Amino acid sequence: PEDVDRKINKLYVKLDAATRNAQHKKVAKAAQELLGLKPEDAVATHCKLTALLQSDQVEKAQEFVSSKKHNFEGLEKEVAYCLYRNGKLSAALKKLGNAPAEDHGVLELKGQLLYRLGKVDEGIGVYRELVSLVKSGKMHPDLLANVIAAHAVAGKADEVEALLRPYKSKMLQATPEIAYNYACVAVLLEQYERATDLLGVAERVGFESFYDDDLTEEEMQTELAHVLAQKAYVMQQLGNDQEAMEMHMDTLKRAANDDVTLAVATNNLVACRGKSQIFDSMKRLEKLAKKKDGAAAGGAAPKGGKGSVGRRNSFEAGFVLAPEFEEYLNDDEKKVMTLNHVVLSILANRYDGIEQTLRHLLRSAPGTVEATILSAFVQAKHLDNLDGALAQLSEFGSRYPSEELQVQLAKCELASSCGKWKVAAEALLDTKEEVRFQPAVVGTVMDLLSRCREQQLADTFMDAVIE
Repeated sequence: PEDVDRKINKLYVKLDAATRNAQHKKVAKAAQELLGLKPEDAVATHCKLTALLQSDQVEKAQEFVSSKKHNFEGLEKEVAYCLYRNGKLSAALKKLGNAPAEDHGVLELKGQLLYRLGKVDEGIGVYRELVSLVKSGKMHPDLLANVIAAHAVAGKADEVEALLRPYKSKMLQATPEIAYNYACVAVLLEQYERATDLLGVAERVGFESFYDDDLTEEEMQTELAHVLAQKAYVMQQLGNDQEAMEMHMDTLKRAANDDVTLAVATNNLVACRGKSQIFDSMKRLEKLAKKKDGAAAGGAAPKGGKGSVGRRNSFEAGFVLAPEFEEYLNDDEKKVMTLNHVVLSILANRYDGIEQTLRHLLRSAPGTVEATILSAFVQAKHLDNLDGALAQLSEFGSRYPSEELQVQLAKCELASSCGKWKVAAEALLDTKEEVRFQPAVVGTVMDLLSRCREQQLADTFMDAVIE
């Protein structure tokens, strides 16, 4: 009908004007009105989806792409990006399989998806292909930041220098993300002075860009909390522990409650403290744990006061990181945080859930020697089962021969702590010759054998040492 055609033409004009002026809400509204009249209109579908994504209405965008009323053919990249923004990474990667392979945007999103899915080497391959297609002068800063991050995570930090050679130093300071990721590379290469300089650049460029966005001082500090966390870690590596701890505490005040920086800074503070302030360190780590019934999963019993009931949360089901942290931490970071919680629990004589925690960890990372040693320690010291502990270590050592030395040393330590001097000595005697005949090991073996009065075994060993 003529009236409908006239309405459609007017809506196209409105849609065009809103698009030109980047008025995303008006674009979405005009596109929705058009789709009410022409549900399969490709232009209106594209405009509405783009407008929702540009205005960060990612849940509404997800609802829109899930609708079967509209035609999303040719919009594979946009739909994949929508899925990515909603955390549906595998579905997004699958959707990209139907998108044009030569499209730079498709390649960039594919690289990011592979990176986030832990397929880092594949992601680097995609990024390198993209870098070869894009001239250095036209490289988008976000892409450059992602390329650096992917190399750092993949353990290829030593390759970044050559990769960045074509770019001017000004480009490497274009965004706080580039400078920060480059600083992380320097940290991985143990170039701490250089890392300090780059983190200073990241902080400066970050503050400058946020001033332009009219953020308050407090909001800017929250946005840059990850930079301060890394600076604190660098101070820690340089041996400035007191300054590092102050920075860690400052980071914890700045970071948002659901920011992964909170988890990283908490763990670094715990590592920096060591055996001091054990209960406070436990409490801080337990704030990162998976929540149960709307409350924090762990922590010391609060002191009763007006309107409060003192209770103690337990970790009988084991220590598990909350989803908002687990999603953004790599496997090594999650493993270290879990192990630190176990160590603190042992030091605090709190054994509830330790076995379950270690079982979870060994299920996800079966070759973790530290978890096996801690599990054996719990068996020997808490459950008074040294034989079971030694058997567990022997089984692990047979499955993972590369960890043999750590296993034998752990056996020695556990046995000697239980007063089983001969068992401890035999653990050292079972090590390889290049270890067994080291002066410190010889001295330890002789001391252990003298304690259990095994003179004949001591003489035989000393003859072998002299020979």
